[in-house]
Amino acid sequence: MMRISKRALLTGLGCALLTSCTSPRVVSQAAFPEEVDESQACKLISAYRVAHGLSGLRLDPELEKAAAAQAMAMASTDTLSHTVAGSLRERLDADHIRNRAAAENVSAGYFTLADAIEGWRRSPPHKANLLDPMMRRMGIGSAYVQNSRFHVYWSLILAD
Repeated sequence: MMRISKRALLTGLGCALLTSCTSPRVVSQAAFPEEVDESQACKLISAYRVAHGLSGLRLDPELEKAAAAQAMAMASTDTLSHTVAGSLRERLDADHIRNRAAAENVSAGYFTLADAIEGWRRSPPHKANLLDPMMRRMGIGSAYVQNSRFHVYWSLILAD
């Protein structure tokens, strides 16, 4: 069963794979992921950047769609990968999304936005993407699949 948020998918750079989630686990109804507030995600990531002397980010509807599509592609194939639907460059070019620089964080197994962001903050390559001074825009997406290895898949796309 696939559940998708009110914005086409639930709206989540690198592969922050949870090593504790390498095998399926039983999830109760109470553990289903929260719906993601994209504005809240932008505020949290922007605050993290500002605390490190960088500019905040703004939500970009095109990047939101691209991130949601990547999360859905990972969920529908039960695969944590940056390339399940093509490389980031290929996907952005196909969607005609302008950028000189872009980065993507993907992860799986986190049931809340706060946990997904914290996972990226603890991972050096993902943290580098979050704190890339060239980035100005973002889009975030997540998808939930009950009968899958990780249940929740996240994608965050950042661009200049």
